[in-house]
Amino acid sequence: MELNLRINDYPIALGKELKEVELKNHNFKKAGFFNRLLIKPDKDDIIWWAKNCGLKYLDDNFQNTIHPILDVKAGADIMFGTSAYLWFKENKMVRLTFQIIQNKMAAEIALKKLEEKLIEFIGNPALLERPFLTWEVEKQKFIIEYPQRMHGYIHLMNKNL
Repeated sequence: MELNLRINDYPIALGKELKEVELKNHNFKKAGFFNRLLIKPDKDDIIWWAKNCGLKYLDDNFQNTIHPILDVKAGADIMFGTSAYLWFKENKMVRLTFQIIQNKMAAEIALKKLEEKLIEFIGNPALLERPFLTWEVEKQKFIIEYPQRMHGYIHLMNKNL
């Protein structure tokens, strides 16, 4: 599945080797104690995260991006944040979770646009169980999780996870 996902222009690919300097250069930080409490990874998982990061997908068209809107002047209805978590096991990337946070409407709009692009690019989802849409290609799963409250999510992982 060649979705060409990039967080802060860091290319996302399952199986990619963990390179701390490269992650730091793209504004990722190693998840600390409290972050780990929130996401509950396995003990041997290495987690890196980025706060208020940008997500690009497919190509460099500005319409294929999700960037946080943090300007108070935009108003509470428009503002939202983002975060991304990268899971590494045995120094290989095994999972990505990208969050659109604190704005249900913004999450729904951004995820709907992504859904439409994915359907155009790789076809209909294999599984459609709202709020989840799941595409399975080769050994990978790509999941859009529409917001149930305030947050929307994008997940990329190996099928066996």
